[in-house]
Amino acid sequence: MDGIGCLNDAEKRTLNQIRGNSYCHIFAFVEEYIIPMVMDHARDNVYGDETRLHYLLAFAQQEVKHQRMLERAMDQISAGLGTTCGIIPRREQVAEVVLGKSRLTALLLTSMIEWFTQLHYKEHVQDDRDLDTLFRDILKFH
Repeated sequence: MDGIGCLNDAEKRTLNQIRGNSYCHIFAFVEEYIIPMVMDHARDNVYGDETRLHYLLAFAQQEVKHQRMLERAMDQISAGLGTTCGIIPRREQVAEVVLGKSRLTALLLTSMIEWFTQLHYKEHVQDDRDLDTLFRDILKFH
């Protein structure tokens, strides 16, 4: 933000909050399909390998927690800004498109998302002391 000379400190902070909200929304948006995908896998494994079922359900539970955490963060950012940020509509329809592809495609997409979020955190967030501690934690626990 230091490179943006036309904004004062308060405006830079507001822009940062908008960017943080966008970041949370994008992850909530693109991961919308993961919970139903994992639940479909769990449904297919109800009988048989209980260990596999346990881990699939635990994964779905973690994704629900991530979705709630991101939504709470967006609510808090909006409250701090005093206005609601716009969001991309129809995330459920996008999830349906992903789920309409092969299971392998959805699993590969999930792996890619998990990989690049971890890489982004490690390379750009983990040691950045200029970022808000709470926001860094949101990205860490996501």
